[in-house]
Amino acid sequence: MKTNRDCKYEFIRVIAMLFVISVHVIGRMSIDSKQRELFYHMGRLIFFTCNGLFYMLSGKFSLQKKFDSRECYNEYYKNRFVNLVVPIVFYMFLRYFYDCGWVINKAGFWRDFVGNVFSGYSSTEYWYLYALLGNVILAPFIGPVLQRLGKKEMQLFLLIGIIANSLATYASTFGYSWNWSYPLGGWSFYFYLGYGIDRIIETKIEKCVVVNIGIISYAISLIQIYIGKAPNICDLAPTFTFITCMVYILLKCIKIENNYIQKFIFLPGGIHLVYIWFIG
Repeated sequence: MKTNRDCKYEFIRVIAMLFVISVHVIGRMSIDSKQRELFYHMGRLIFFTCNGLFYMLSGKFSLQKKFDSRECYNEYYKNRFVNLVVPIVFYMFLRYFYDCGWVINKAGFWRDFVGNVFSGYSSTEYWYLYALLGNVILAPFIGPVLQRLGKKEMQLFLLIGIIANSLATYASTFGYSWNWSYPLGGWSFYFYLGYGIDRIIETKIEKCVVVNIGIISYAISLIQIYIGKAPNICDLAPTFTFITCMVYILLKCIKIENNYIQKFIFLPGGIHLVYIWFIG
């Protein structure tokens, strides 16, 4: 099957969408035994990697682009507007239209809709877009800087991000409030992690090291959950960052050679969601 898109990354995207469905399915599971509780926590730690995977894929392809002329910038922003901004506003409109009972002539309809787009939906299922979009906009300027970094410099860059997220995550555990900011921390860090990890994790040994750290982090996270010390255990905790990297690397190692499976993988994302929801 001839296409400019890389099947292994498209496969990660499909699995991430499947994980999104799984997160909500497992959230409805009744926890009436210790076995079910363990299964619930084990599943959450894997399924919640969907958020990081989406950020990583977006950063991977946005930051690796070359910008040699004004036309390159025009094409980049045009594609991002059509493929990202327009769908975001469209689906937010459908959500708001539904919340209003499918009534568009309600007083203040458009004012409230704009308010939701600006900030209101930042606490809904659209939350991840509010950090993602800003990084996508700045990618043409930050990408060339990262492209000039050597492997050891990239390792240091990612290490600083992990340290920043670690301090922000665990300060409260020790009774402190952490108010120092790091511009590329938080969920934005995953955006840069997607580009960086492919630059620094190349050999089989390096992949094995990350996978083993991910397995250890998975065990540590389960222990943290059971002892009640689990701040940001499924998002910004460094242990979860390594779990997400582990899943990313393992999925990337899976080779999809069946032509029919490849055709399914390359279907538009919306069709995937409908199909996955139907079979789920």
